[in-house]
Order: sequence, then structure tokens, then C-alpha cells
Amino acid sequence: MRILWTALLAAAMTAPVALAAPPREEEIVAARIAEVLDRLEEDSDFVTAEQELLDLFESLIAHATDKQAAAFTDTSFALRLVLQLSQVEDSLRSDLLPFLRENPAFAHALVFAVRPEHEKMEEVYALVDRLRRERGDTLEAHANLAAAIAIVHDKPLAIGFNENRAASPDPIALYDYYLAHEKEMLFPLRDVPAEMLVHTVDVTGTIADLEWAIAKYKGHPAVGGLFFDIQYDYEHYRTGQPKRSTQAGWGLANILQYGGVCADQAYFATHVGKAIGVPTAYTIGRNADVGHAWVGFVQSRGRQVSWNFDAGRYDAYLGLKGAVLDPQTRKIVDDSLISLLAEYSMSPPEARYAAAAFTDAAVHLKEIEEAGVEFAPVALMETANSRRGRLLRNADLAGQLDLLETGLRASGGYARAWFAVRDLAEAGALSLEEKKKWSSVLDRLCGQRYPDFALSILKPMVASIEDIEEQNELWNAAFRNFSGRMDLAAEIRMSQGEMWANAGEINKAGQCYMDVIERFANAGPFVREALKKAEELLINSGRAERIVDLYASTWNRIERPEQMAGIFVVQSNWYVVGMAYAGKLEEAGQAQQAAAVRGTIGGG
Repeated sequence: MRILWTALLAAAMTAPVALAAPPREEEIVAARIAEVLDRLEEDSDFVTAEQELLDLFESLIAHATDKQAAAFTDTSFALRLVLQLSQVEDSLRSDLLPFLRENPAFAHALVFAVRPEHEKMEEVYALVDRLRRERGDTLEAHANLAAAIAIVHDKPLAIGFNENRAASPDPIALYDYYLAHEKEMLFPLRDVPAEMLVHTVDVTGTIADLEWAIAKYKGHPAVGGLFFDIQYDYEHYRTGQPKRSTQAGWGLANILQYGGVCADQAYFATHVGKAIGVPTAYTIGRNADVGHAWVGFVQSRGRQVSWNFDAGRYDAYLGLKGAVLDPQTRKIVDDSLISLLAEYSMSPPEARYAAAAFTDAAVHLKEIEEAGVEFAPVALMETANSRRGRLLRNADLAGQLDLLETGLRASGGYARAWFAVRDLAEAGALSLEEKKKWSSVLDRLCGQRYPDFALSILKPMVASIEDIEEQNELWNAAFRNFSGRMDLAAEIRMSQGEMWANAGEINKAGQCYMDVIERFANAGPFVREALKKAEELLINSGRAERIVDLYASTWNRIERPEQMAGIFVVQSNWYVVGMAYAGKLEEAGQAQQAAAVRGTIGGG
């Protein structure tokens, strides 16, 4: 059964935002934008158009209320459009500007998804122009798909998977594939935002592979499980001889027939998912001395859509953050950032665009504050405030936070707004009370459903608190809030231990590290770092004779792995800590006991 993303989206709208503005203001803004863009089509004066739209945007920032979200969105869209096209060759702009205005759904999906700080506009819009010329009559109806392909395949995508290298197909051929199979997609392409669809269309393989996959797996509800459908190539692991799937010709069908290692397993599962319309992410992590790959994929449970990053993650990798290649920016990002896309995707388009617009406004207000220039824009129309010469917002921190909070009320999954708050906290701009307030907002909007992301924003906020007792209080509060996730709770304790160690409070630091060892020995790799930190403290405090006992008690807390391939046993906490324990015994002159420990480990 195809999953109705729009129905799920409607059910998820638990915090609606008032997006309607008074008609008069909307009419004024719409008329001014139309006037600017009409004149731009005639004279191609992008410098003047940018300044006029910027003046309009600043007037809204200063005088408009958060109920005028549509006016903010329209102005932000027009300003983004002009700024992006200003970086494109004249020969393309003359055709693209009127085309994008005539296709507003496609234009909005594209303009709000583009990330100019990471992408070259001439490359993005060269592909947009090709899509316009070759498939122009279909782009408005398939706005999100077309936008996703434009921002992912603006330059060829090629990725190495061990000895094999896979490259993306022609973007038009890929677009045609998804249109041809639109009704067979598990998640309807028209309803999934472009920002999520980038993890569907980031194909590195052939169209033939996609056709094979959809014929075999159409409608498969949990693509992550396909990871284990691929037989592990133990012969390759033991001998290093070429994998049979590589020798046969690397592709989905041969991976299924001949097997492979974790890279092949993850590639297979992610690309079958992409073939049937499921956003997926090839995820990597490193533990001990060997890397591992697993699968992230979108799934539906009841009325909720979420990312699952557990498929193919063996015990040795529990609690280890995964890394994902962002197909749009080609940067490596934490899987927690990808997880938040589920929340963003569940917001309706007007709410997503409003979140982006209010964040644009906050960022611009910060730029004005940093430049130290006067901020006194003229109001669009007379109001009680404008008659008295007052601004609703000033170019200060309060104005920035007001805009960011308004944007996050529109869509709590808009990561860029959270990063703006985090950066303000790291820079020391937020007071302690403001940090406490935003920690509470973060917990309410993200803490339960997206704890990994929430902690990634919270940690630098807490670490920037100068008063160590206040910082400690917030670490303890965070520890309680994240107690349901052992890996995150352990990460918090490690940060707390580092805080005390930097302050010279050795005993308190040691208590934090021992808490990790005693509570979370089986939660992930944190126990290894905690052991190293605790060992350093023992040495620095003249208690080195207790190191052997420390390793012994820790190793005895760790559960022995279940039967699995040797490559994964040697990466487990049990193996790594056990071998370290044996080394400490040898250093202490207890060679017989060290040999016994190694014998136990060797016997598995």
C-alpha cells in the first residue's frame, strides 16, 4: 500500500501557525514584488532589484507582526530568487526568470531548497534550464522531484564503495524514471519535500539497476532489512581475494547473488529503497580500527514518519554516531541532522517556507547589528507603532530571537533556525536565562522525537556557560532528560567530566568518568574514552597502582558479544577493553594473568 504523505502531514500538524496576514498588507507586498520582478524582466538590473526587495524585507522585519508570515515568505522568496539568478549567466536569466514566475510551485521548492553557501548557482540553474527546455511542461506538477534533482545532480555524483565506484545516471533519464514509475513509489513523490527527496534521487548506479530493483521489490515496507539479505563474503574477509560480486560485475543483481561486505550490503539496501521511492542514507561509522557501513531509511508507523538508522548496526556500533554524505552539499553530516528532516517534512509547504523566511530575516538582522549601521526602515503603511516612530523589532538580539522563535513555531524541524540559536549561544550572546529558555524550547520541540539532534544543539549551549556550577546544573538536567538513551546520557557525562577536569576538579571529573564506566559499559564506545580519561586522572593523582583493577572491573561489566563474524568481534567493547586489560597486566608484571585474558578473548 502506498503511504499517503499528505495525510500523515495533516495529522502531524499539532502546532499550527497563523499564516494569514491582513489583506491590505498582503496586497501591498505582492504588488511591490510584482513591480520589482516585472521591471527586472525588462531591464535585467539585478542590483537595483535586490536593493528594492531588501528595503521591503527590512520594512517587514521592523514593522510586521508574526501573523504576516505570507508577506515575509513572499519577500524572502523574491529576494532569494533575485540573489540566486544574479549569479547566473545573462543568456540563462532571460528565460529562467519568467519561467520560474510562471511555475510558482516549482520555483518555491527550488529557491527555498538551494543552499548558495555550498552550491554554485550557475551549475544548479544550468540543470534547471535543461529541465525547462526538455521537460518544462511537467515541472510544475512534479515540483519537489524536479527541484531535488536540480540540487543533487547539478554536478555529477560519484562515490567509492571500497574497490567499486558508482556514478549517477543522466539527470533527465533519472527524472524520467521516477515519472514513469510515479504510481509505484512507496512515498508519493509529489508530496515529499525536495529537502527530503534529495535522499531518494541521490542515485549512484544505472537506470537498469533501478528498473531491476522496482520490478523485484516494489512496495517493500522496510528496506533496511534488505541489508541482511546480502550474504557476507567471509572468504574475501579471510583471504583478501576479490569479492565475487565485483568479479561478476558490481551491481544490485550481482550483489544479491554473490554477496559482499557491509559496504555492499548498505549500498544494496539504500539503492533498492531509492528505486521504490524511499528516502535512504548510506551511513558510515568508525569503531576501533575498522569502519562499518549501515542503512538509514524512512519508515511510517501509524501517523508518524521517521528515519531509522539502526539497520545493519552491529553491537559494536551501538551508541556510535553515524555519518552521512549530504548529497546536495557533498559534505559529511551527522545522521542526527538527517533525522530531523522527518519533522521538517511533516510541515505543510507554507509553514516550511515561513520558517525559512523568518530565519532569513533573523540572519539579516544579525548582519545589520554586526555592521553597526542605522536600522530605521520606512513602514509599509501607517500603524500605531509607525506613527509614534517605534519599531516592532530592532537590530538587536531580542529581534533576532523573536524571528527565530516565530520560524520554529512554523516548523520545528527547520535545522537552520536551530543552528542560528546555537551559534548565538556559542558566541556568548545569550544570557543564562535565555539559554535555559531555549533549552526548554529545544526539549519541547525536538527532545523526545529527535534526541540526537537536540543534544547536538544543546551541548555547545551548555558548554558556553561560564559559571561552572550553573553549567553543571544544566548538564545534570540534560542527563535526566536523556536518561532513556544510554548512549546520549553517557555522552553528557563525558562532557561533564571534561568540564570538571578543565576546572582542575579531578575528583569530580573522575566521578563522571566512573559513572560512565559503571552505568554504560555496554552502551557504546564511550566506555573506552572514559577508561582513558580515568586512567589519566589516576596517573596524575599518583594512584597508578589502581589502573589494573580499573580495567579488570570494567571488562567484567561488559557483555560478551553474541556469535558473529570475527571482524565485528574485534571491534566490540568486550574485545578492545579486554585486550587493553591484558596489556595493563603485562605492564604490571602479571604475564600469566595477561595470557589467560587473551586466551579467553581468543576463544571468543
